[in-house]
Amino acid sequence: MVRQEENKVIINYAGRNEVINTDTDHILDNVRNFLVGITAQLGASYPQWKALVDGLAK
Repeated sequence: MVRQEENKVIINYAGRNEVINTDTDHILDNVRNFLVGITAQLGASYPQWKALVDGLAK
């Protein structure tokens, strides 16, 4: 979410209701999506989201 309050730009990220996508036709896609989803739930995606938000702020 990006919003402006007076002369400040405020950027927030909030992941809600996120689920791992394992409902595909290909077993390899399901395995990959599961592994990526688990690592994201463990916090491995935090640096990527922080870098994105920081980049948007610049």
